[in-house]
Amino acid sequence: MAQTLSVPSRFNGPLERGHGGYSSAVIAEFVEGQPEVTLRSPVPLDTPLEVERQDGAVRVLDGETLIAEAAPIPELELEVPPAVDVEQARIAKTRYRGSTDDLFSHCFVCGRAREDALGVFAGTVEGR
Repeated sequence: MAQTLSVPSRFNGPLERGHGGYSSAVIAEFVEGQPEVTLRSPVPLDTPLEVERQDGAVRVLDGETLIAEAAPIPELELEVPPAVDVEQARIAKTRYRGSTDDLFSHCFVCGRAREDALGVFAGTVEGR
């Protein structure tokens, strides 16, 4: 039996498409180990998408359209910069350039026109 996944409309990025981060996380669940997900097409919402597995890799399809590919990768080694303090974060939030009337205004993560958005309003941090 073929496996499927679906991204609920609540988790949109641009209107009528899945939020890239959320969609990638849903797809990553089909990969064993540390996943790398590459979105190839906008992710349709509330649509059963076919999940194909082969040799540890995953392909997600909407009919003939390739939506995403995912595969395990070696553990990443990254130098993570130090976190900003609360005051720097508050100031950076005021520099967020998102609008209440654009393609992303109703985004699940950063939508200013959406009351249930996660409220991630990332702006520039001075000196970075």
